[in-house]
Amino acid sequence: MSRLAARNGIEVAEFGRDMGLPFKKVIDGGPAALQKLADLSGTNSAYLRAWSPHYIAARSYVFRGEPYHARGIRDTIVRGCPACLRTDVEASDLPPHLSMAIRGNWLPRHSTYCHLHGHSLVDLWQDPNLTRRLDTSERLKEIAPAILSGEMDGDAREATDFDEYLHRRLMDGPGKGWLDQHRLYAACVFCDLLGRALLRDHILETWALGPQTR
Repeated sequence: MSRLAARNGIEVAEFGRDMGLPFKKVIDGGPAALQKLADLSGTNSAYLRAWSPHYIAARSYVFRGEPYHARGIRDTIVRGCPACLRTDVEASDLPPHLSMAIRGNWLPRHSTYCHLHGHSLVDLWQDPNLTRRLDTSERLKEIAPAILSGEMDGDAREATDFDEYLHRRLMDGPGKGWLDQHRLYAACVFCDLLGRALLRDHILETWALGPQTR
C-alpha cells in the first residue's frame, strides 16, 4: 500500500482515505482490507493474507497460523536484507523506493538471517510511530543510496540450527519434533533464553547479546 501511495505522489494515509481503505485496517491484516488492497495492486490475495500479520485483540496477532504478542511481530525496528532489496531494484524499471519490498519472513523478532544470500538481517530503520514505520516506501527512499552501495549489508555467515528451524516452520508449519509441539513465539523465546544461558560462562553481560548471537 505504501508503494501504491508513493506511485500516486501522496502519503499513505491520504491514499487510504481516497480509496476508502484505511491504512490501519491494512496494518491490522483485516481480510476485507487485504482483499481490497490485492484488487487495487493486482496482487494474489491468498499470498498477501498468508504473509500479513492479523491483529486479533489485546496486542495479539496471528502470523503464519501462529499466535504472537505484538512485541514479537511488530517491533519498532524494521529489519531486512539489503541484498534482497537490491534484487528488487534489478528486476524493476521503477525507482528503488518503489521497487523494494519488505518480506513477511523478516517480521518475527527472532528472524535474523537471509537464507537466499547467507547474510544476517540488518536494522533498516526504527520508528515508534506505527504508520510512519510501516510507510515503507518513504523510509526506503531515505536509505536507498546506502542499500544500493552495499554500505548497509549484513555480515556473511552460515545459518545456525535455529535459523534453519525458524525458516522451516515459517514456510511449512510445525513438524513432529518436541519443539514443534509449542507455539512458535514461545519456542523462539525458549531458544533465545537457552542460548543466553549456554553463553553465560563466555560473555559476562549476557543481557547485551545482539541479534547475531541468537
